[in-house]
Amino acid sequence: MNNLIRLDLSYNNIVKLSGLIGDLTNLQQLWLNDNPIREVPVELSNCHKMRELDLKNTFVITLPREMANMASLLVLNLDGCPTKQSL
Repeated sequence: MNNLIRLDLSYNNIVKLSGLIGDLTNLQQLWLNDNPIREVPVELSNCHKMRELDLKNTFVITLPREMANMASLLVLNLDGCPTKQSL
């Protein structure tokens, strides 16, 4: 699955995302919207080709600091998330 570029996991009642997501190094689009997920694993920052991350309507409060190194990330949707104001 190293060639996977799009992954839609929305509306799947996902509570926790495995750190193995970081092994999908060619991943460009990840949709996790409308899941009760609370945190994003730091390993996601290994997905250097990530262009779009949709976390809309999840329970994500903070993001890993390492995500700042995701230079290709163009779209980050946090609509409906109880994010900290400092984020």
